[in-house]
Order: sequence, then structure tokens, then C-alpha cells
Amino acid sequence: MHGQCPQDELLEAVATLGRIGPRAGIEALGPLRARYPEDARLLFLEGSLLAADGDFAAARAQMARAVEVAPDFRIARFQLGFLDYTSGDAGSAIAVWQPLRDADAGDPLRLFVEGLDHFARDDFAAAIPLLRQGIEANRDNPPLNADMQRLIDAVPPGDGGDPADDEPASLAQLALRQSAARSTRH
Repeated sequence: MHGQCPQDELLEAVATLGRIGPRAGIEALGPLRARYPEDARLLFLEGSLLAADGDFAAARAQMARAVEVAPDFRIARFQLGFLDYTSGDAGSAIAVWQPLRDADAGDPLRLFVEGLDHFARDDFAAAIPLLRQGIEANRDNPPLNADMQRLIDAVPPGDGGDPADDEPASLAQLALRQSAARSTRH
């Protein structure tokens, strides 16, 4: 069978996955993935579970496939880029995020992308306000807001972009701290 997983089955699966760990979730998602191999939502969901389980290469592959199948699946595109970003590949993240830059100026994903672009250049003074605006605008995905807030919180006091700071933390240091501190919820 091909096509899209019916909404009721998808919602039931998501509710189940919310009660079990990522490894069990990957196994539980298997039958739906087998029946609907090209459903971008299931590909993305599996990628999120794989990331939560620490298998970042497989997670990236599934999320990339979700974006390939459904290029307009915005949260999958953002999370694929964010996975690249927190893995230290800001260049790939920026390329993946390119279509999100065309959204309205107040769109939370666009604000997050713009903020993370500045973050990648250690321009925290420009990044933090954009990330905060994105958090304020994002009403649909609280876990994403928590990820962005953890990034903001990872900026040591005094590293807010003040040129007088002695040695700001690098993007890699902050992303690694942020990744280590979170349980990935894509």
C-alpha cells in the first residue's frame, strides 16, 4: 500500500510514541512505515526518533528523504537543517534552510533561521533577538521553542556580542553544549 497514512492512524501512532522511548518508538513505527513508505510525515517522525536515539546519520537520511518527498514540509526542512547545524555543519544547514527564507518576515521558522545564521558567525547580539522573536511567534511547536531557548541560554554571560568580550564561545562549543543538554524532540 502506498500514499498517506490516514490521519487517525498517524495521531494514534504519535500518542503511542509519546509514551515510549525512541528505540521502542522506532520499532512501533515500523508497520506504518512499511505500509506507507513514502509518507513524509512518517519519514520525519522516524528521523526524529532516530535522532533522539542518537543515530544521527540515519536520522539525517530519513529527514532528508522526508524533505525530498515533500519539499514544502517546513518543519521537516527546518529540523533537517537544525540536525546539520547542531552536528557542526552550518553550511549544509544554511543550504537546507534556503527555502524557509522566503516566508513572511514574522514567520517563526524564518526568524529561527536568520537567528541561527547570525549564531553561526558568533554574532550573538543579532542572533539572540531573532531567536527570541521566533519563540514569541511560534505557537505551534513548544519543543522547538525549548531548543531555541537552550541555545540562547548556552551563550555565556558577557558573550552577547559585545566586542569587549575577551573570548566568545564558538558556535561549535555552544551547539555541542546545546545538543548534549537536550533530549532531541524533532
